[in-house]
Amino acid sequence: MFTFFTVFNLDASPPNAPGEDVLQHWVERATKGDREAASEIYRVSCNRVHRAIRPLCRNDADALDVVQDTFEKALQALPGYRPRAGKSFYSWLLTIALNTARRQGARSARLLTMDESPLSRLRESRQGQAESPEETNLEIKDALLHVLGKLSEQDRKIVCLRYGAEMTAEEIAQLFRMSAANVRKICERRRKTMLAELRAATGDRPIRNEREET
Repeated sequence: MFTFFTVFNLDASPPNAPGEDVLQHWVERATKGDREAASEIYRVSCNRVHRAIRPLCRNDADALDVVQDTFEKALQALPGYRPRAGKSFYSWLLTIALNTARRQGARSARLLTMDESPLSRLRESRQGQAESPEETNLEIKDALLHVLGKLSEQDRKIVCLRYGAEMTAEEIAQLFRMSAANVRKICERRRKTMLAELRAATGDRPIRNEREET
């Protein structure tokens, strides 16, 4: 499921994620007005934020607005930020992103009828002539948005935070005030259903930016 969420990446070759110690060093520098450190935080974090909130927004433009607003608010709030044991910087940042999406009224993509389903279109396109990797990724993105749109709002957020932002079950549990075990159950149950639909539609078609799933 991690692999499917890479279709929401904002760039073709996202940077490797730095460790928490590196992030905290950049945060400390950015708090003191270091613009280069602030740029580094954005560079390594923007994809994770976008992968998490894109399925919660009506369209790509709304999602990009939420990403930009999230980082603006985060930079303004950095002077008051304090590291907490068991809570990563990404967890703090994604909390701002979720609140920003909600306040802006970003709505989930409307469900399509089965006749208009992107899953149906994807199956049909597999029978036609070969497409470019970019075209394939666009269709896979539509299919993923479609299956995510079938989930309840809470389950959709949990799935997006786990597989899009790559947060741990423990971090997500803190946000939703539930047990980490319950988060894992939701993710595993939804993951199985979603993978069955997506694999039926995509077959063995490779996803650009694909990585090994862990």
